[in-house]
Amino acid sequence: PRPSRRSRDARYLKVRLLMAEDDLDAAKKVLATMMKDADGYAVRMKAGDIAEQQKDEDGMRKHYFKAHRFDPLQAEPLQALYDLAKKGKDTQGQLWALRELAKLDQHDRRVWRRLLTMLVERGKWEEATKVGQSAIYVDVMNPEVHWLYGRALARTGKFHSAIYEMNSALLAGASPALAATIYGSMAEGYDKMGKKNLADKARHRCRA
Repeated sequence: PRPSRRSRDARYLKVRLLMAEDDLDAAKKVLATMMKDADGYAVRMKAGDIAEQQKDEDGMRKHYFKAHRFDPLQAEPLQALYDLAKKGKDTQGQLWALRELAKLDQHDRRVWRRLLTMLVERGKWEEATKVGQSAIYVDVMNPEVHWLYGRALARTGKFHSAIYEMNSALLAGASPALAATIYGSMAEGYDKMGKKNLADKARHRCRA
């Protein structure tokens, strides 16, 4: 039979006390019993925390992923999985976590910017144009976001929109180094649009 709420709460409290006393192995034993008959989000998060303290990355990955499955609306396990993937240079893992985080909190600038950056770095241009629209919406004064979105638009043949975003990056206060890069890209865009005069002007500003 499934244990009562009082019994589950008592065991959960025992886990917290054991962790406070730094008796992690004993805490793991209690959690292992709970996973058999009262598994859930809180249990898996505690198991993940213990794995983190013991530097057990496989354990962290397993428990945080299970926690996410139990409650897909919580950002904490996804953030932990993203950090793990980044540490292990796991590109697919990072992209997965960022995509999931973006669904959860559509106003988190850092998540959108990281996701857009990764998509552009890996040449996923179509997805980058879609993500770019959301990234701009939440981070409209960030020159780097305009620049990344502009690059994706240019790579998908939307040169007029790309030029607009690159100009927006300049207006938003792009650094001198980024501005030089942007002018170079704008020159290429104007060339493809057959606007030699504007291309020459952009190249001149790139060298200035």
